[in-house]
Amino acid sequence: MTYFIIIFSLLKKTVDIISSKSNNNYKNIINI
Repeated sequence: MTYFIIIFSLLKKTVDIISSKSNNNYKNIINI
C-alpha cells in the first residue's frame, strides 16, 4: 500500500509539472 501512495504522489508531481509547463507555453503563445 505504501508503494501505491509513493507512486501516486510521484505521478501527481509530474502531472503538475507538465500542466504548469503547458500553461506557460500557452501564455507565451497568447502574448506573442
